Amino acid sequence: MPAAKKKPEERTLQLAGGRSLAVRQEAGAEVVEVREPGGEVCLSVELTEGGALLRLTGARLELAASEEVSIVAPAVRIAATASAALTSAGTLAVESDKDMRVHSEDEVRVTGKMIHLN
Repeated sequence: MPAAKKKPEERTLQLAGGRSLAVRQEAGAEVVEVREPGGEVCLSVELTEGGALLRLTGARLELAASEEVSIVAPAVRIAATASAALTSAGTLAVESDKDMRVHSEDEVRVTGKMIHLN
């Protein structure tokens, strides 16, 4: 009969508001989780040899910085199921060193004081 898999040892700390903080080691990673009162994971940090993986789950995610928010990665994907908006009170630049495409199943509108093409 095969030996039963040993469940990773987990240390848990109860937080105010019913949330809990859990820490465990599994499959070559150290995992830190914040769980909601019902047990759902709302924040997970996995520390592996390949680097850290951060997962946030919730109704809202807000980032606020007094200077700058910067994302640097080989690929960045943002997918919205209802709507998306990119706004700036100052200059807004969209640049690409390679092919750039705009696609819509509906109408595309470009408005401005002056529109330069080429």
